[in-house]
Amino acid sequence: MAVTSQTSANPLTVNAWHELLHRDTDKQLYFERFAGEDENSLVQVDRNLTKGPGDQITFGLVPRLVGDFILGSSGLSAEGREQALSSYSLQVLLEEYKLAVRSKNGLDLQRPIWDIPEVARKRIMLNTAEKLDQLHFDALLSTPTRILAGDGTMHTSAAGAAAACTTSAHKISPALIRHLKAVALSGGATAANSDGAPVRAFSPIRATRVEGSDHLILLVPLYVAYDLGENSIYHQTLREAWADTKNPIFYGGIAMVDNVVIHAHENMPIRADGGGGTVKYGKCVLMGAQALLRAYGSYRSGKGVLTKNTTEVIAKSFGYDEEEGVCTKTITKVQKSKFNNEDYGSMGLYVTVSDLGA
Repeated sequence: MAVTSQTSANPLTVNAWHELLHRDTDKQLYFERFAGEDENSLVQVDRNLTKGPGDQITFGLVPRLVGDFILGSSGLSAEGREQALSSYSLQVLLEEYKLAVRSKNGLDLQRPIWDIPEVARKRIMLNTAEKLDQLHFDALLSTPTRILAGDGTMHTSAAGAAAACTTSAHKISPALIRHLKAVALSGGATAANSDGAPVRAFSPIRATRVEGSDHLILLVPLYVAYDLGENSIYHQTLREAWADTKNPIFYGGIAMVDNVVIHAHENMPIRADGGGGTVKYGKCVLMGAQALLRAYGSYRSGKGVLTKNTTEVIAKSFGYDEEEGVCTKTITKVQKSKFNNEDYGSMGLYVTVSDLGA
């Protein structure tokens, strides 16, 4: 007698896992709304390494020229007064992230009231999404090179900005958000050269263009969002971020101040060691175009087969099908856009927060 059966190692089952895992993981990723493959995206994604071998992508930057123009009325020739182009590079080295679940078949699979394979898929999907999101938060928050503190002072170190958060007067406010935006977009310009062009302290953040308007994203901790909601001036100037637009950068935004869309997330940190040592403060990040760079690789099997998926799902049977294991492998890397040791598309904001009893 012939008996037809299908285990989790069957290729059809694996393909179903691929489809469900990718679809559900993408839904869960918070940063996916900011991602795109062009230079206007807040998270620029590069998939070149999914097409062939290699474990490193190099991103390049050629900054703007800073010298003066030569006026024709001066009688001077451009010859001998040429300017040199500068260029900087950033290497993004891929990493592999693996997650596996192993369970018994037979009677052990029959006992639970819940579906072990389905719960395993959901757990793997959720943990994969949370891990990929945390990679974005970790990259954004890592060693900022310029930070505006709640007292309005600029800092080049996290310790200095944290120490400047000393009183309740240093909480977030619409005025501070506009201050942050002005400094970020101007590059901290405080003077002009002889040609009238601004002299910048750093490379300005480039806003992302959405439906004809320039926008920035401000990621804040939940406590900072609470303090903003308690600000009376904020309510007078409030604009809902989701009004009349389908662009995904507005999804989940709590408000918009001067075209800065504010997002609150639980992964943005609160610290208890601000000015005075016992003052709580929150770390916020302003994001512009190319604030983060994300590269993907594809899983290559021992036979040299390159999969089309950024996450590979592998099912394996153990001990005469008495146990089944499922493993996911994601090859990726998320890195802050930093050239010449300077943050290129993001800027920190550290503000005092209310002590909400936790």
